[in-house]
Amino acid sequence: MRNGVLVSIGGTGFKNIGDYMQSIAARQFAGDDALLIERERLASYEGEPVRCIMNAWFMWHLDQFPPAPAITPLFTSFHVKPSIEGDFFTERTTEYLKAHSPVGCRSTDAVAMMQRHGIEAWFSSCLTLTLGETYRHVEADTPPVFVDPYFRRFERHDGKFKVLLRIVSCIPYAVRHLRVVATLAGKLKVFEDFPKIRHLAVRWLYAVDFHRSYSALFDDEVLLRAEYIPHRVRKSVYRTNEALFEQAEKRLERYAKAPFVVTSRLHCALPCIAMGTPMWFVYSGSFTTGRFGGNIDFMNRLEMDGSWKVTAPAGLDSADGRIHMATRPAVRTEHLPFAKRLAEQCRRFMSGELNDVGGN
Repeated sequence: MRNGVLVSIGGTGFKNIGDYMQSIAARQFAGDDALLIERERLASYEGEPVRCIMNAWFMWHLDQFPPAPAITPLFTSFHVKPSIEGDFFTERTTEYLKAHSPVGCRSTDAVAMMQRHGIEAWFSSCLTLTLGETYRHVEADTPPVFVDPYFRRFERHDGKFKVLLRIVSCIPYAVRHLRVVATLAGKLKVFEDFPKIRHLAVRWLYAVDFHRSYSALFDDEVLLRAEYIPHRVRKSVYRTNEALFEQAEKRLERYAKAPFVVTSRLHCALPCIAMGTPMWFVYSGSFTTGRFGGNIDFMNRLEMDGSWKVTAPAGLDSADGRIHMATRPAVRTEHLPFAKRLAEQCRRFMSGELNDVGGN
């Protein structure tokens, strides 16, 4: 029986490269010659018998679950979007998951969801916590990295009138902080290859909103010197699994060398934790997607308060209470038992040692 790795290449538009970081984590145990199994075509799979770790977000096409009989699944680091719970848990799907339980879930929220449907489940956290097997933090002479940090920002679908009002309201702030805002406008990215000229006004709006939020805690030197990396990439540029794997690998290698990383992306935060890269996770009470339960306990958190200012709730090692180039967050270790258990489980499964495909 071959080993397989889930991928999700998606359609047109944009792709969250975090999906391929999860695939890289699985490939550590499946091997570089593993078959690539498309998550959104699981029920249509007609290839040779294959073992596959179901470590992913499920899913856009509900008719493609459960997987085809040729796929032997290991349900660990499994997540179902809360908004599709009613449609996902059909009688057929529920019985399939029961047959392959206990299900390792990526969050405690997902554990509760499984249990509501009578499925035995446990909190495994995310397989990206095992990326320390391949990548380790070695700080190089590189700037800190901001990866899609959360802030209130203008949305282009707001309409031209709101855009105009926002531009007018931002002008005084942009004038007062001209050097910083101009630099940030050239560096901030919402996704890869964002057209710099065509959407210059949008970039300035983002820069003003971002600086308003982050200058409350971060010294301007940090914001000016930082590298800003998106996890959303254009599918028109990265069309193949190989290209998306390459982009994910480049990001992981960059995070491994960063003095510290600031992010609101789960699949940047957890790989950084795995690698031992100092990391802050910018969190808001409005994050209600069911993905963070349990995982948030592994992170150094910065919080977005009611006035849209980023604050450090506790434990900031800085004389003036601000984050400077020399400031480093703690390297946390609470995740290590979870990473060890996941690695042992996946090695046994991919070697064929696990007869119980529930794998707990």
